[in-house]
Amino acid sequence: MDLVLMDMIARQAKVKVVMLTQTDNSAFTPREAGVLVANLKPMAIISRHPQHPAILLIQGGEWSKDTIAGILGHNRFNHEIVVGLNNPKLPFKPQV
Repeated sequence: MDLVLMDMIARQAKVKVVMLTQTDNSAFTPREAGVLVANLKPMAIISRHPQHPAILLIQGGEWSKDTIAGILGHNRFNHEIVVGLNNPKLPFKPQV
């Protein structure tokens, strides 16, 4: 197997992803995603999926629920840190 590919797979397995899920199953708004991108720059990559509008995935750091709630102005979401871009806990694969 290609050593570069092996390294990439190993790195993807170690990436921490913050998974946010709206507690009332409502969709995260484009404004909420935009505010997170603006405030978590330059490290954060935010992923959304049309089939999972109540979920946002944030990679590039490990932010606490309090930090994210402060940015969004509310804490009506569940917060979970998942390790690995291919982790089966993730409902969809985040952007790479």
